[in-house]
Amino acid sequence: MKIWLLNNNIDGYEYFGYKNEKDAKVFTFGFRGNRMADQWEKVELVTYENGKESDFPGFPTPIFSSTAKQVLDEIISGAVEFLPIYHKNGTYYALNVINIVNGLDYNKSLLIRDKELDIVNDVKRYSFIEDVVRVESIFKLPEFRATRIFVTDLFKKRVEETGLVGFEFHEVWDSEKDYSLEEAEKALPTIHPIEDEYYSFDIAWKMAEQGEVAAASGEWKIKRSKNGQYMVIGKWTGTRYDYFLPHYVPPILLEMKWKIVKIEY
Repeated sequence: MKIWLLNNNIDGYEYFGYKNEKDAKVFTFGFRGNRMADQWEKVELVTYENGKESDFPGFPTPIFSSTAKQVLDEIISGAVEFLPIYHKNGTYYALNVINIVNGLDYNKSLLIRDKELDIVNDVKRYSFIEDVVRVESIFKLPEFRATRIFVTDLFKKRVEETGLVGFEFHEVWDSEKDYSLEEAEKALPTIHPIEDEYYSFDIAWKMAEQGEVAAASGEWKIKRSKNGQYMVIGKWTGTRYDYFLPHYVPPILLEMKWKIVKIEY
């Protein structure tokens, strides 16, 4: 079996944003595995950038179209809450994943840990406990309750068979593969800096915000989106960067030293 990191495709597809900025607070501090339906209030979105219609539009928190909800509800019901969001084009649903699964195999994963706080900051190579994740369709790990959403082959197959658009899947684990540290190191991208100096995350972020350059460190890259509306963070998949709209910056990025590179779209 395979485990996939769920992302939305923001290349050429529509971007949504808040109609009222006050609504940003609930998205910033919520969606961490706890139920929210009883306290959920009306939220309205607007289109920030036109593009192809998507069943998984660009937005910092995953939102599904009514079609995606209808198609996927059968296999993820009980693992998520669908929280209604209103847009002039129809009703969408914020996806609150409440299925928190202790499925990460600490013995076989390659982890980046904060030894003082005894927490996992990031994962360079995933390994999962197959007997635990085999029965799941969608889940979060307790180590990353605020951010990463994982899906299994069942979810991916349903999306592809029904023709839903705007979904991207980044393979993070295959139970049939024999992973090694050497393979993980070879997967890192080649960086071609345009200057020699290293920068802190804060300075690199501010430089990338200008929209003329990007910043890269290890398997990570930060830049302004093609439409200029958002900052995006990319993680190397082995062949390309998978970009996402961050509402939370992984702590490991704050400690890295960054090189300035060409922005490249």
